Amino acid sequence: MLTLFGTVPGPFGDDRLIVKLAALPKPRTVGISGGDQVSVVVLFLLLGGWAIGWTRTLHAKSETLSGGAILAVFLGAFALWTLLREVLREIRNRSLLMNGEVSLGQISSQQTTGPRSKRSEITYEFIDASGRKAHGKGFDLTKEYAVNMPVIIFYEADDPSQNVAICATIWKLPTSGGGLVGD
Repeated sequence: MLTLFGTVPGPFGDDRLIVKLAALPKPRTVGISGGDQVSVVVLFLLLGGWAIGWTRTLHAKSETLSGGAILAVFLGAFALWTLLREVLREIRNRSLLMNGEVSLGQISSQQTTGPRSKRSEITYEFIDASGRKAHGKGFDLTKEYAVNMPVIIFYEADDPSQNVAICATIWKLPTSGGGLVGD
């Protein structure tokens, strides 16, 4: 398939999938792959255990709150805020995959970030249904995309700045063959 960005194939055959995805009735069915489900459950169990232990410790020492305890409260609040922000982003991403418009975009930059756990940060551009050029960024969870590769983008029709690349969310679309798009 010839696109505005050439015929460079993506790692998931994106150029062929875009036609099928655009034809799916809305709301689309979305899910999370098995590995991501386990990761999410383990993360919430660890955070729940940490929060319970942390709360019990603070309650036991509530009569004598030291500087360290106050610092722990701020660090805990920051961790909770960060987690909440990620959960809200994934809720928005789910909505975009279910009800958003779909377009084929192109990776405009890719770089590896992070000191220990290397993450692939990508930026991408795409043309929405009304011909406007839009862009977005995210972390390529597949670590398989590179500059100039096409990528499937889901976006809000009224506000294309609200978008997500298929590789930058834990949500996936089931295929007729039983697999998941983006997995």
